[in-house]
Amino acid sequence: MRKRLAMLLFLVAVPCLALGQTTPPPTAPATQNFVITVDAANYNNQKGNQAVMLVGASARLTTNFSAGYLAVTNPMDSQQPRYHLGVVNYTRGLEYLLGSKLTSKLAFDASNYFVTFGLGAGKVTSPGVNRIAESASIHLTRPVANNMSMTAGVLFLRPGNVVVKVPSVGINITF
Repeated sequence: MRKRLAMLLFLVAVPCLALGQTTPPPTAPATQNFVITVDAANYNNQKGNQAVMLVGASARLTTNFSAGYLAVTNPMDSQQPRYHLGVVNYTRGLEYLLGSKLTSKLAFDASNYFVTFGLGAGKVTSPGVNRIAESASIHLTRPVANNMSMTAGVLFLRPGNVVVKVPSVGINITF
């Protein structure tokens, strides 16, 4: 009986003691200067759709601008084009782009979402091809932790006279 009573007191006392603890004040996340991205994408060309991988890294130049590198490859098929691009990105909060009037009507907090516009140039290579390529992109990003965010968007590649659309979903790791 004493053991049961002691156990009951223990189970009641521990949660009560925990209620008396104060939580530390929230701290702002550290400024993120470098971003590494990995995206799974769907490459749309004249032969149909196939999976590709987007891997990039960028460094923040100012509050809204960053510059970096982006590689678009199909790791399963070495015969497919490989893009190596230098990119410049401009990022703003969704609430800034929508304005306060429209943001107030949304059912979610738009300050937790960011929109990134990107432009790039570089080269595309594949068997028998080595030419200049350009890119343009738009991505919507939602932070999920201090150093990680989820992103979804579309990348447009222009190798010559063809425009290739690459919708993607991925993870950004910042440090």
